[in-house]
Amino acid sequence: MAQLRLHLDLAETAKQYAIEHFKDVIEGEEFLHISPEVFQIFLDSPYLGCDNNGHLLRALIEWTAHDEAKRRPWLLSFMDKINLEEVVPQILIEVIQHPIITNGESNLEKLLRDSLTNVLSSKFDSLDPSEVEQRLLHLQSQQSRCF
Repeated sequence: MAQLRLHLDLAETAKQYAIEHFKDVIEGEEFLHISPEVFQIFLDSPYLGCDNNGHLLRALIEWTAHDEAKRRPWLLSFMDKINLEEVVPQILIEVIQHPIITNGESNLEKLLRDSLTNVLSSKFDSLDPSEVEQRLLHLQSQQSRCF
């Protein structure tokens, strides 16, 4: 029984470490192999050690791309847990252009585009929607030149 308790304590300690150091965890190859259930635990943690939602969004996209067939069904529900309004426009554009999004459901692309438009609107709140759309197209053209 003590052996079992030791293993459970060790597993809990490892989970807490991963949550607190999530930014470091997502940079490792092992991250791409975690199960959706474990990813769910990370996203549900109020103490997730991640600097910003842009890092979290990128990690989600890369994790999904690693095993798209099995992970695509989780993508939208996981994305709902990320505050896309706090993601900088450049990262939103990068994600919108990722094959996971462009080759998949249009709902995901629409969700990301709407978030991007809202972010740009808040940054340029004096602009009308057509000007926001023009800035969006300009940012996208700049981003595509970087790749």
